[in-house]
Amino acid sequence: MRVVTWNVRGLNNGQKQNDLKKFIVDNKVDIIAVLEHRVAQQKATPIIKKVARGWESVYYYSPNRKGRIWLMWDPRYCEFSVLQMKEQYVHGQVRIYATNKNFLLTAVYGLHTIVDRKPLWDDLLTLAQQITIPWLIMGDFNAVLEIEDRLVGSPVQANEMVDFSNFVQSASMLDLKVVGREYTWTNNHVFSRIDRGLVNASWVQMWDALEIIVMAPEFSDHSPLSLTVEERQTMRAKPFKFFNCLATHPDFRSSVQRNCQQICNGRPMEKVWKKMHRLKHVLKKLNNTEFKGVDERIALTKQKLQDIQAQMIGPNDHQLYFEEQQRVKIELEKWYQIQESAMKQKARVNWLKLGDSNTTYFHACLRNRMAQNHIRSLTTNDGRLIQTDAQVQEEVVGFYKQSLGTAASHLPIVRTEVMQQGRVLSRDQQLILVENVTIPEIVEAVMDIEDNKAPGSDGYNAFFYKKIGTLLERM
Repeated sequence: MRVVTWNVRGLNNGQKQNDLKKFIVDNKVDIIAVLEHRVAQQKATPIIKKVARGWESVYYYSPNRKGRIWLMWDPRYCEFSVLQMKEQYVHGQVRIYATNKNFLLTAVYGLHTIVDRKPLWDDLLTLAQQITIPWLIMGDFNAVLEIEDRLVGSPVQANEMVDFSNFVQSASMLDLKVVGREYTWTNNHVFSRIDRGLVNASWVQMWDALEIIVMAPEFSDHSPLSLTVEERQTMRAKPFKFFNCLATHPDFRSSVQRNCQQICNGRPMEKVWKKMHRLKHVLKKLNNTEFKGVDERIALTKQKLQDIQAQMIGPNDHQLYFEEQQRVKIELEKWYQIQESAMKQKARVNWLKLGDSNTTYFHACLRNRMAQNHIRSLTTNDGRLIQTDAQVQEEVVGFYKQSLGTAASHLPIVRTEVMQQGRVLSRDQQLILVENVTIPEIVEAVMDIEDNKAPGSDGYNAFFYKKIGTLLERM
């Protein structure tokens, strides 16, 4: 199912109406929010019937008869139930017939000044505090969220972003990945990204690899935003990644030590590689034995605690079960910390500290990061949008073949006499460059790396190397 929002900058022109009708058909749109249509209320219904024949629609006109948002949908594929409509947004629930899944959709058209948009942020935050199901906010916010959202034009000022940014953080919303054009609006002097899509944690848990396509603007100065809601793709086998909670296990260091002491044949770096590769299997086994199924262990431990507390009816019962209750509470806290640590490491959310007990948001950040790193579509040099895995693979290979060129038949000789005519290093400077790296320098460099930084291609992160310390020298 395809959801589109588009600021059309007026729809009174007959040719624009025909172009919008063709756009809906050609792109197989199922729901579209038409923004800033500038159509009088008495003309709304006839024009909607023209551009989307057989569709259903809702629209809101303020007391001053200004209407900014039409929301239209194809009743053969989905249903939209209005929950709230105001000057700057239309909010309701969508039901997809094919999958019988529901989500909330808020189509937004933000007013032009910071003061006028304040009621929008207040209303959206109020909605966020009540919503527990998947939620999509999409449209023209008329505001930038980050400094990079204005590519050309006057620099972004802090007061332009603060209200939008505060809402996104307070409501724990996530910015969907975009592909296609880098900006969504231009007047040929300023290029900005003021149209976007935001989702909550529940949305990312249901659909974890979605992206918004910024399409060509056609007759408007805004680009349409297109989001295809589809079922989750089958995930491939996951490579090894070291989780920091493994280092807290009593057997961790001894397991690493035994692996280091085993004999390997080969050159020095080859030995290190073999031992590190073999250690992966040891750590995977330790993880599966001691840490697998954290959610289930938490549920079992909570149930155990509830069973104990159910028996603590009178004062004598408290004395009888007090120590057992304390032991189970400590065990439950341990599993909570392990769960939060793993989620934070996966999501790499650095602005929240451990102990916030916000694992749902961590999980959503993780899935959103996966979506950001997943290439689902590409725009070719000739402007075509390709979306299948085979087409993307062919395009990437062809691009790098063209960029790298063909093998040279011969290599030109470097003329040292020409090189020496320029500035060259002194002998002392050359010796400094070829000095051996010392162990203290290595240790200092490793200790400066943040614990939750992304691991290397082998799956080991800086926290692992900090924990094994001097054992690495024995490899």
